Amino acid sequence: MKLLFTSFIMGLAIASHAQTQQWGQVYFDNRVLSMPPDRLIRFVSSLQPLVGTNFIAELLYGTSHSTLVSLTNAPAARFRPEGTLYPGTWSGGMRTLVGIPPGTQTYIQVAVWNNDVVATYDEAIRKGSVWMRSSIFTYVPPPSGSPIEAHHMTNFGGVTATSSPCWGSWGHPPSILVQPTNRTVKVGDTLVLAVVSTNVCTHQWQFNGTNITVLPGSRFLLLTNVQPSQAGDYRVIVTGSFVSIISQVARLTVLAPPQFTSARYDNGAFAFQVSEETGRLVVIETAPDLHPETTWTPVFTNTAPFLFTNSTAVDRQRFYRTVLR
Repeated sequence: MKLLFTSFIMGLAIASHAQTQQWGQVYFDNRVLSMPPDRLIRFVSSLQPLVGTNFIAELLYGTSHSTLVSLTNAPAARFRPEGTLYPGTWSGGMRTLVGIPPGTQTYIQVAVWNNDVVATYDEAIRKGSVWMRSSIFTYVPPPSGSPIEAHHMTNFGGVTATSSPCWGSWGHPPSILVQPTNRTVKVGDTLVLAVVSTNVCTHQWQFNGTNITVLPGSRFLLLTNVQPSQAGDYRVIVTGSFVSIISQVARLTVLAPPQFTSARYDNGAFAFQVSEETGRLVVIETAPDLHPETTWTPVFTNTAPFLFTNSTAVDRQRFYRTVLR
């Protein structure tokens, strides 16, 4: 009898597992193949895409408009972080629609809210934080084993926030918690300026008082291959509900490569003047040629400005360059 009972329990487990494999699945992601821009999630005030993992998307589904329930067998999907590509999108992966067999027409809706302000979608509605709900659309789960593309939510349409245009609650003024700071970089460097704020819906960066285009809504400003023309004053305007405030100015200083001047022979030796901001540490490096595999060798280090004299034996040719330290 004991052996029979054990077999019966194992049979139940196998049957239960087989049943779960019959439920349909959907790929909960609004960045699908050939995605038109109207599938993005945007602010209604500025039509800028939502950015940041504080926004989350929840899947609701059912066999009719009136029977939609929240998906409970997986956590809500978070939007892509600030500073990354594809703002206004999330990637939630494959989700199982419990109770919905493949081939069954299903009604789906997407709810979005700001998880930093409130914990649930219903709470977001009550407190006036950012919330939105898409139009209900239809979806038919494909057979098990179908490719991911067959599970995409192709009938989903993008939505915009219709309650509050800000990711802070109504009546809460915006605030800058961490200001952008002055920076000094060399030509060709990569630089990130950032601001930390709260109760803010948009960030608008400016260079010398003029608006510049960056990732929509981002609190980050990324500058690559920095050039002397980009030296100047940067600031960001943060906008909340009804109010905008301006950050402090972050001054960017770009150090140009040191210049060679006054090249000459000094007592039979080649010499030149290194012109640079007083006190900057400069390294002189040399190489016998300019081939790609050439190794540059440091031969002299000093604080600018200074006169460099080649004290080595006479060469047929020698190349020089300066490196800031």
